[in-house]
Amino acid sequence: MSVRTKEHKAEVEELPSSSQTRAARKDSTSIRHKSAICDHVHQMNYVIDWGEIKTVDREDNRLERQIRESISIRQHAKTVMNRDEGSYDLSHAWDTVLPTINLEGGHQHLELPPAATDHQVAAQL
Repeated sequence: MSVRTKEHKAEVEELPSSSQTRAARKDSTSIRHKSAICDHVHQMNYVIDWGEIKTVDREDNRLERQIRESISIRQHAKTVMNRDEGSYDLSHAWDTVLPTINLEGGHQHLELPPAATDHQVAAQL
């Protein structure tokens, strides 16, 4: 289990384990935890199967990881529980081509200069 998964699990385990009434669930939406996962568990009375957790992607290069994360969050906006769009400020001009970018099933390496712009990133995809 990765360090980040252990952090999420520890935070979830600190939550009170009780089912909520509709009124209590509504009140719980005003509580903000360290992670969106913990918010989801608390608000929806959800139980996570920690044995089935999978790492979506790994990337050692920080800028490349941030760009990949922002692309992935934007591509899956309706099915993920992220609070933001990632740490890279990806222009919304990319929204029309994002559905065609496949970051899954194989590692596409992006050759990026130290201060890459969206235009330079596009040239690599």
